[in-house]
Amino acid sequence: MHNAVECMAILSPDEARRMARMEFAIVVQTDLCAFLNAAQNFPNMSKENICLLILQFPDATDLLTETEWRQCGSTLLPNAQVITLITDEKNVVYVYDISQTNKHTAEEPVPDAEKAYHALVDVLKTDVIELENTQERMAYYHEKKWYVNLRTNYEDRFYYIICHLIAQVLESEKDIDSITACDMAAYMICRKYGVSISKINTNVLQRAISRLSAGGQEKTIYAAMNCLNAPVFRDLKAIYTGQTKDRELQRKKEEEDQAKKDAAQKEKDEARIQLLANQQAYQMAEMLAQQKVDAFIQSVPAPLRGVLEKIRRKES
Repeated sequence: MHNAVECMAILSPDEARRMARMEFAIVVQTDLCAFLNAAQNFPNMSKENICLLILQFPDATDLLTETEWRQCGSTLLPNAQVITLITDEKNVVYVYDISQTNKHTAEEPVPDAEKAYHALVDVLKTDVIELENTQERMAYYHEKKWYVNLRTNYEDRFYYIICHLIAQVLESEKDIDSITACDMAAYMICRKYGVSISKINTNVLQRAISRLSAGGQEKTIYAAMNCLNAPVFRDLKAIYTGQTKDRELQRKKEEEDQAKKDAAQKEKDEARIQLLANQQAYQMAEMLAQQKVDAFIQSVPAPLRGVLEKIRRKES
């Protein structure tokens, strides 16, 4: 493994991309779980870099360059294992997992299903959680209330609620296998919080992704990864890790950025509407002017009318 990592570290961008493509071909045919296991900690990462992580350091949780670790007050361990990632078509970057520094591990709580469920309930604070004793449905949402089967354990409650939430997030996605994307997202979220993934048939999931077209595979996988970035799951992470203040500041910044984006779009739309209005006004003025010319030509004697018609044809 060590020699393979050293080889990866000196790969050119073209070589790294080639190896990533080869690994992704394996992922969609036989090794989807390895991809999801790595992707759960890096939902913003490209599929190529997730594949490079699988090849080099599949258990990575927090990645920074040597300079960035130094700026955080951490130093690399002797013989720290370097990881090569792709930045663009022409460049790569060398990063290190937190386990390769004197910090050793990320400051996050140990996965705990019961804690995760209660954090999820806190996320849904605008809704009322009502537990009912029913065998028909495990969990459902109706008239702004969540109903969860009282006979289920914390893991089941967590699983069934997040499946509903994931389905809501995926509603706006197009050209994807929504069922497969939902199961992949649920797999990553459950695994991240120590919740059993026994309800997800990974063999069926593997077959489903392998049968999609190349474009469908990519869109479906990215849709699943993007679910982890949905506000509801970012709020879940903040409550679970005790970082609600940071999340509140982040949310405020996101709202400000969105407001600026909306204002810029509004200004752009108004400018486009004004341009169309000006064009229509100009066309209307031209049409009215032409009508006046036509009326004048028709009002003069016939001999002069023929002369004016000739002049107009020459000008046009």
